Amino acid sequence: MSVESLEEFGMESHLEDFIVENWVKIPALDGYKIYEEDGEVVGQQYSTNVGRIDILARSVDQKEWLVIELKKGMTSDKVVGQTLRYIGWIKRHEAEGSQIVRGLIITGDRDEKLMYALETLENVGLMTYSVSFNLKKVK
Repeated sequence: MSVESLEEFGMESHLEDFIVENWVKIPALDGYKIYEEDGEVVGQQYSTNVGRIDILARSVDQKEWLVIELKKGMTSDKVVGQTLRYIGWIKRHEAEGSQIVRGLIITGDRDEKLMYALETLENVGLMTYSVSFNLKKVK
């Protein structure tokens, strides 16, 4: 058995659960709620015919959609195509009228290719995370 890096989550599902459980504490998500249909939260692992969106959210004023794509460790520019595909699907199947659809990639780390790919995309943001774990001797 190997020891995982303490700088990243062991699985994307752990990162997803952490974000969902701490939604109101994350400033970048202020003004958004995880997507609901008929009062039921359905925006976590939102199923589409082009793949599962990790987290789908809507702005409280209902004017924007937010597609959140999670990557547990280092990620490259491939995630941009995936995120844009989900944004396109939401634009075609869920967004109405002038509703805006944005993307947010949350990853443990990124490479130069990802940064170049995002350079001209104003509707896709990027955040990185780090995890801290401390053990304190009590006795």
